Amino acid sequence: PATFSSPAPSPPASPPIAPSTVSRCATGDTGEICSCPNGTIYYGVQYINELQTSNPEEWINATTIMMMISTGLAVGYSPRTTTKCWYQKGFMDIYNDERFNMTDPLPGIGPKNRQCFCLEYYSPSAPPPASPPLIPGAVPGQVTGDPHFRGGDGDRFDFAGVNNTVYSLFSASRLALNALFVKTTFVMGYPNGPTCPYCKLKTVHGSFVKVAYFRALTAGGKTALVEYRTDEPSHALLSVEDKEGDAPLVETEVKVSKFKTDSVQYTVDDVTVHLTRKHYREAAVTVSNGDF
Repeated sequence: PATFSSPAPSPPASPPIAPSTVSRCATGDTGEICSCPNGTIYYGVQYINELQTSNPEEWINATTIMMMISTGLAVGYSPRTTTKCWYQKGFMDIYNDERFNMTDPLPGIGPKNRQCFCLEYYSPSAPPPASPPLIPGAVPGQVTGDPHFRGGDGDRFDFAGVNNTVYSLFSASRLALNALFVKTTFVMGYPNGPTCPYCKLKTVHGSFVKVAYFRALTAGGKTALVEYRTDEPSHALLSVEDKEGDAPLVETEVKVSKFKTDSVQYTVDDVTVHLTRKHYREAAVTVSNGDF
């Protein structure tokens, strides 16, 4: 486990409210029409775990665009502001801008278990935020491995950082993400293995992201804090502070199975915290609001 020389700092203060709204506008592949005159229409799954369980009572609704993206399944956007919520109606893959055309991008997902969201922009009464609106076709950022980054424009880079240091990875209106980087050395390779008889052992001097700190400002003015440690992947700590800050933090232990496929979701106003155990070797946490 990581050893801290000092307590990890709190995530940055929340910036102003973003000038955008997200609303579900149609059920997919049913002929329903979605109208989004001042924004972008997105198409994807209605349930994030339909492929993991055949029991509809266990299905979890994707209530935001980012929840659809977090499944790793296809998500599309429409170049038009009014269209039928159906993949054949000109929807384009957000990752490569290619049209789905007649090829179903969601095999295995029920034809009526798709949906569309309208991400609509408007002029704020307050000064405009620093972050621009979501660009159609933008690639979601990603951090993997030791660690490897993929930016919102599709650029890829590595970052090791200073040992035992917290860095800001994402900062936008009402949502921020900080992470603790810890130096590590490990060995890769399988010499003379059955799949790679010529492979050699390789010593890697890298870093691991050991703790993620989320901070979200809800529509009701509350502050939701989520702490997720990689050494405890089936557990996250959710803390909620009221908008006045007078009441003590309300803490909730968010837990899923350590071995079996499992998921749980908590909602604080418009902010959702979703913890899932994909299989015995992988778990993930997703924090989302109406914008991200």
